[in-house]
This record gives sequence, C-alpha cells and structure tokens, in this order.
Amino acid sequence: MHQQKSRSVIRQMILFPAAVTLLILITAIFLCFFTLGVLRGREADTMINALQISMNQLENELDQIDHAFIEYWNGDGSYPYLSQMTSKEPVETFLEFQLETTDWMEHLISLYDIAEGCFAYYENLDLLLFRGVSNRAVHDYIKTHMTLETYRFSGGG
Repeated sequence: MHQQKSRSVIRQMILFPAAVTLLILITAIFLCFFTLGVLRGREADTMINALQISMNQLENELDQIDHAFIEYWNGDGSYPYLSQMTSKEPVETFLEFQLETTDWMEHLISLYDIAEGCFAYYENLDLLLFRGVSNRAVHDYIKTHMTLETYRFSGGG
C-alpha cells in the first residue's frame, strides 16, 4: 500500500505539473495565433487607411488641376485667342499666345507633383503644345488619340 501511495504521489508530482504545463503551452500557442491575427487585421486596416488618405489627396490634387484648367479655358488668357485663331493671324501674336500657354503649363506642372506633363491641343491650328515628360512616345500617343477622338466626334467613325 505504501508503494501505491508513493506511485500515486510520483504520478501526481509528474503528471499534474506536466498537464498544467501542457495546458499553459496550448493556451500560449492559441494566444500567439490570436494576437497575430489581430495584428494582421490592424496592419491591414492601417494600410487601407493610408491608401484612402493617399487617394483623397490624389483626388484633391486632380480636382485642383481640373479647376485650374477650367479657369484657363474660361479666362482671358491665351486659350480663347489660340482656339479662335486662324493661320491668317500675325506670327508674333501666335508666338506670344503660344509662349503664354507653355509658361502656364510649366507653372501648372511645377505646382502639382502628380502632374508629370500636360498638353493643350488646338484643333483649329492642328497644334499640340506639350510640357513636362520629355518622352516622344507620350507626345505621339496624345497626338494620335487626339486625332482619333476628333475624327470620331466629327462623324468620321
């Protein structure tokens, strides 16, 4: 009987701490996975919020650029004159308004980081003024698409 008690005591001294240790270990592993899930969720929320802030800033800058173009088109600057000009106008007048337009576009690009380039197309003069990115492929792409859009809207296609 004494041996059974000693075996029972040994079992209790070994099995009870082992069971408690195993329970603590399982709980710790569960808490680690739970904590990682929460942290990943917070990281995803933080990234989504950062993207939303960036998108809002981008939309705000685009709205400001749109507003600047509308003011330019409706203003008393060079756009109304160039858009009504014919090839019969004096070259000096044409060059003056062209310079004013290109200066305005360069100023616009310098104000907004997202604007790498801008252009103004005058169908009446078949004139494409382009400032910013000095990539010939971009210039050719704009020229081609402006021609296609003009052709499409004039009933040609």
